[in-house]
Amino acid sequence: MTLSSVITVVADTLPRRLAAILHLDVVEFSRLTHDNEDATYRTLQNYLRDIDAIIKNRGGRTADRSGDNLLAVFPVAADSVMAAVNIQEWLTTKNAVLAADRQIHTRIGINLGDIIDDGQRVFGDGVNVAARLQEIAPPGGICISDSARVVIGNTLSVSFQAVGKQQLRNIASKISAHLVINGSDQPQKATREPDDPRLSIAVLPFTSQTGNADLAGLGLGLTVDLISALSRFRQLFVIAQHTSLAQKLDSVNTMALGHQLGTRYLVDGSIRTVGRGFRVAVQLIDTVSGGYLWSESYDGGNQELLSI
Repeated sequence: MTLSSVITVVADTLPRRLAAILHLDVVEFSRLTHDNEDATYRTLQNYLRDIDAIIKNRGGRTADRSGDNLLAVFPVAADSVMAAVNIQEWLTTKNAVLAADRQIHTRIGINLGDIIDDGQRVFGDGVNVAARLQEIAPPGGICISDSARVVIGNTLSVSFQAVGKQQLRNIASKISAHLVINGSDQPQKATREPDDPRLSIAVLPFTSQTGNADLAGLGLGLTVDLISALSRFRQLFVIAQHTSLAQKLDSVNTMALGHQLGTRYLVDGSIRTVGRGFRVAVQLIDTVSGGYLWSESYDGGNQELLSI
C-alpha cells in the first residue's frame, strides 16, 4: 500500500471517540397515545425539554430525540448515571400529581463505548447496546453495561445490582449488565388510597438458589416481565419495580413485609435448571394470614420459558 493510499484511508475514516451513551424510552407510549393523543404529545414534549436541561446540567448533550425516545452522550460515565437518576427522580415528582393511567414512566439504558459523532448525531454499536440495555430495564429504572460500571467504581452515592450476562436483542455477544439502585428506590409503603378497590400485590425477585449469574439475570427478567404484565390490569394495584426488586422474602416474615409494602398479596418465585431446560416455581401468598393461596411450577426450554 502506497503512502497516498494510506492517507486516503485515514481521511475516509469516520471520527470516533469514547463516550457514555444514554438511551431513554417511554413505557407504554402506544397506550398513552391511544388514550389521549393530544395530551400525551404536549406532556411528552414539555417533559423532554426539561430532561434536556437535566442532561446539559450534568455535562451531557442530547444527540437525538425521536418520538418517545431520547439519545444523549456524556464525556464522563458517572455523569451519565447521575443524569439518569435525576431524570427518574424528576419524573417521580411529576407523576405524583397525575392519575395512574396518565403517568409517564421511562426506561434508561447506559453504555460506555465508541461512537461515531458528526457533531449533530451519533451512531455505532455502542449506541445500539445502550438502546438494548434500556429494553431490559424495569419501568422507572436504569440498566448499565459492565463497561460503564467498571469505570464508575464506587464514586457515586447510588448502588448497583448485577444481573449477569444478558443476551440483548440483535447484539451478538452477551453483555454483563447492572441495575442502578438509588436511595429513593428503597422500600416504601404503597400510596394507595384507603378506599381504592383494587387488589394490591407485589412481585418479589425470582431467585436462583444455585448462585448462577445467568439464572439470576433470567430470574430478574421474569420478575420485570411479570410486573409489567400485571400492571396492565386496572383492577390491580401493583408495587413499582424498584421497590419490588429491592425485596428478599423471609418465609417467617411475610406478614411484616406485606404491611411494610402496603400490599395484601405477594408473588414469590424461583428458577433452576432441570436437565437442559428450566423449572420456574411460583407462589401466591396472602400477607394477612401468611399462607399460600396458589402454587405452580413450569418446565421447559428457552422458548417455552419466554411464553410462560
